[in-house]
Amino acid sequence: MLAAGRYLAAQPSVSSIGVVGFSEGAQNTILALSLDARSDSPVFEAGLTFSAPADQDTQIYSTAVPAGCRTPECTYPATDALAELVVPPYANADVCSILGRAATYYGTDGFSILSREVAFHAQTRVKAPLLNFYSADDSLVPAFEASMTAAYEGGEPLQQTVLLARGEHAYFYDRWWQQEAILLYFKQQLPGAAKDPWIAAQPTVNQTPGGAAAGSQTVGLGAPSPAWADAQLAPSICDTTLGAPGAASGP
Repeated sequence: MLAAGRYLAAQPSVSSIGVVGFSEGAQNTILALSLDARSDSPVFEAGLTFSAPADQDTQIYSTAVPAGCRTPECTYPATDALAELVVPPYANADVCSILGRAATYYGTDGFSILSREVAFHAQTRVKAPLLNFYSADDSLVPAFEASMTAAYEGGEPLQQTVLLARGEHAYFYDRWWQQEAILLYFKQQLPGAAKDPWIAAQPTVNQTPGGAAAGSQTVGLGAPSPAWADAQLAPSICDTTLGAPGAASGP
């Protein structure tokens, strides 16, 4: 993702770059923004996410069957089904097997891979504006992960997490609203877009009549602390005796 941003920044017709992500892509948006902030010449000027796992391991563990399990009783049917759908050769329905294969390929282990998938800690290093949307009825990324993300905003004025009452996962129910939110956000945040009259904020799908404004459908996040957020970190999904990978990442 960061490489793509750097490639775009090198093109003569590009004036400013934002990045938007959904689900795991949303998590990776935050990770890319964090990496970008460490460089001498950052390329991303704003980020927007929908349903980002605050911590990948904790997100997967939240779907464990049985809930609160310990190795070797844990199974992850929802994640296994998704992994089989998106990971070539599309024939492996065991997330831990896939993680182990990736670890072997990169000369590491699954615990270390998951310790780098901790977006809510990484966001403390993000310098660009960052807006995160979650939905309270999400069946894959539970609402408490929105609170984990909010806990680590730390009063940062350029970061905000919003939890909507409904929307399910990543793509929400109202495509017109989602497109409008994306277009308006980047129109306002990217200097190049703000100054270009040819860049409009008009969704390409029809607006469904009726419905209350999104601002009236938000759910309060309370005042979660970083300590509370860290306490939500789950043990390693493939070997719960190893503890939480996210704890190894540090804020």
